[in-house]
Amino acid sequence: MKSKKLYELKTNRLILKEGNVERDLEDIHKIVTTYPEISQFMTWDPPKNKEETIKKFFKPSSRDLEDIYFSIFFQKKLIGRVSIRNIHLFQQDAHKMSVFLSFWLSPEAAGKGFGTEMLTRVCQFIFEDLKLNKIFAGVFSENIPSKKLLKKCNFREVGTLEKHYKKGNKWIDSTRFELLRENFLKSKLIKN
Repeated sequence: MKSKKLYELKTNRLILKEGNVERDLEDIHKIVTTYPEISQFMTWDPPKNKEETIKKFFKPSSRDLEDIYFSIFFQKKLIGRVSIRNIHLFQQDAHKMSVFLSFWLSPEAAGKGFGTEMLTRVCQFIFEDLKLNKIFAGVFSENIPSKKLLKKCNFREVGTLEKHYKKGNKWIDSTRFELLRENFLKSKLIKN
């Protein structure tokens, strides 16, 4: 059985390493329980204990085995997580050349440009290394900071899925975004 390649991405200030339960469990658990408000705009609720943290962040289903989950580090401190999901290139007779992206950062990391830096590097990895053509993302429609970040990184808002999620007793709309490879490569976010 061929072992999966583990990726590590770097920016000027950040290192993104594929998630590792032994290395990351304590830090992720601490962040999501110290700042339960992170989950306000996520499909998950804060975990009650470390076993739930493992289930929510480290136990992908068999259909997600190709997915890539990065832990984001600044000065060796874990500050967030980004997921590249739905990496299935073949669907019947067509090649699906897109992935779904989701992310979160600790409130301690907010407002420092880490989101833009992380998202730009992840997009570059998807387009240049994975050779894909499109990235799409969905955010809870009330999540203004994530919507601003996606737009800043040249994602185009393509619509809203009404009542797409039900979390607790509340219906939640999901705003959808996409970024094409050609538009990213033309942008001023990366240096040629």
